[in-house]
Amino acid sequence: MQTNTDKQLERCFELLADREGGPLSVEEQAELDRLLALHPEVDAESMERAAAAAALAMATDEMTPLPAGLRDRLETAADHVAVGVTPGHDER
Repeated sequence: MQTNTDKQLERCFELLADREGGPLSVEEQAELDRLLALHPEVDAESMERAAAAAALAMATDEMTPLPAGLRDRLETAADHVAVGVTPGHDER
């Protein structure tokens, strides 16, 4: 039997996956924000990284460019890793 928490997490991951396919509606984004606040253990960027990894794994000789926003976030994350800073965390 699925618990309420299990259902919330399932819906959270469903919305995160949907967000990778395009913008969420205002209602869906509000629901996602609420679920992420209830479950801080969920990495909100996990689906984005998974989508990027899948795109790279399925790339052929003729690569399709990543969307500019995704490319910029990946480059920023790589820059932070290069200097030893985890994105979204203070250097304290």
